[in-house]
Amino acid sequence: MNSIFCHIVLLCFAFQEVYTQTCVAIHTQDSMLLKEVRILHENHEVTTNIEGEKVCFEYDQNKKYTIYAIGYSTQKLKQTDIQNGQIILNPINRSLKSVEVLGQEQKNTFQTALLRDVEGTTVYAAKKTNKVTPDQLVTNKGSQVARQVFAGVSGINVWETDCAGLQLAIGGRGLSPHRTANFSTRQNGYNIAADALGYPETYYAPPLLAIQDIQLVRGSGALQYGSQFGGMLNFKMKQGNTEKQVQVHLNQGTGSNKFLNSFVSASGQIKKWQHFTYAQRRSSDCFRPNSELEAYWVGHHSIIHLSELSKLKVDYSYLYYLAHQPGGLTDAAFQDDPTQSIRQRNWFRVNWNLAALTFEHRDQKSNLFTAQAFGLLGSRKSVGELGQINRADPLGDRNLIVGDFKNLGLETKYLMRKSIKQKPLNVLVGFRAYLGETIGRQGFANDAVQASFTFLDDRKIENDYRYPSLNLALFNESVYYLSEQTKLTLGVRFERINTQANGSFNASIYHPLTGALLLELDSVEQRGLFRNVVLF
Repeated sequence: MNSIFCHIVLLCFAFQEVYTQTCVAIHTQDSMLLKEVRILHENHEVTTNIEGEKVCFEYDQNKKYTIYAIGYSTQKLKQTDIQNGQIILNPINRSLKSVEVLGQEQKNTFQTALLRDVEGTTVYAAKKTNKVTPDQLVTNKGSQVARQVFAGVSGINVWETDCAGLQLAIGGRGLSPHRTANFSTRQNGYNIAADALGYPETYYAPPLLAIQDIQLVRGSGALQYGSQFGGMLNFKMKQGNTEKQVQVHLNQGTGSNKFLNSFVSASGQIKKWQHFTYAQRRSSDCFRPNSELEAYWVGHHSIIHLSELSKLKVDYSYLYYLAHQPGGLTDAAFQDDPTQSIRQRNWFRVNWNLAALTFEHRDQKSNLFTAQAFGLLGSRKSVGELGQINRADPLGDRNLIVGDFKNLGLETKYLMRKSIKQKPLNVLVGFRAYLGETIGRQGFANDAVQASFTFLDDRKIENDYRYPSLNLALFNESVYYLSEQTKLTLGVRFERINTQANGSFNASIYHPLTGALLLELDSVEQRGLFRNVVLF
């Protein structure tokens, strides 16, 4: 009996918890003392107290302890730490994702801002300007609805002639929006219209998802862009992500009437090469019969950083679209059914190529020089029945109108930054050379229903004209800041313009009942006009 009792006593002493008061100094690798720590044993916090520079607690060497401190990695308490009397905690190092903070230059309810007085080699001071950033708009960017994009710009008239935003048609107050012909339309600073002088209509507009900013200068006071009454419209394209080598963006959208939009882009920077490439396809059947369309965009923009002060930019853009046109309606037909179509053989096609090469150099005094060479090769073709809309389609040969456009340009600018009596002065001088040619022909195509843009017989072409044009310009614009609230802008532009029209015209008059040829007229003409224009 005594033996059993002794064994029980020994077991009790064996399992008895033995605690000792232990104090250790807890600090970081930089020898900074830490007192706000937690010591846990089996998820239960151990009571601690501070004595001087050390943390003290009841310690049992048979138990496992863990030390926690905010901002530092957890650490198991070792016997050697107790013997040394100190514990070193390692800080937690984590790589956080980058955060982009967006700010508005001018806070307003219309989601537009004003352009700075000087941006690059462009002077915007003392002009009515607007800047629209598509990424900040709450709109359907896939359908590219112009009235939503320019809703915050006062005095802008917008026409919409299709259901997918193919044709950009905006105009300033009092000016026709027809194909934006009253604006000097540009992309990254170079012309994108068919012919900047003789035929300034815009058949091409870049995808909204590829645009960084839309810059709008109102009125003819923009001396850097010529004598367009409406002003200047410039699409500043995205340049690519500088923090990643390749970043892919995909946008897919759909809507009523079989609307489908697909956009994909790849951008990034590899060493000194910064790139942005995009492709887009858009199709729709629209809300009327005979109004289906299909469009394709492809674009590439590169920036090669030659040095810290110099860079070379390469741009290329392409657009192709084919649109079935339902034709117009009389007032009575529109009142009866606005969705009907009485023309099924009318088609319209656009093929557009744009290219530009830009060199920029900034010297040590922040003076900036740019030289930009650009070119356009494009065409627009329409085929269909052009008879009066109140008459049925006779189902005969269709009218075919073809326009081919070729132009080249060179524009150089030099911006000098000086000061007079410690007040800043910006002086811009520039030169522009532009050579364009438009070829317009009109004749007959086959009587098919499908799209066909080939003349039946070249000898029966009714109109065949060539419109060459040449433009040389010198301009100067200066901004002098008299005070923080007052500035003086001075500018002058000299234009030398040469436009010509060379071609032939054929008119045949047929009897409305018998179809017999009544009269045939042929004329050949050559016309030219030189003029010098000075703008202040």
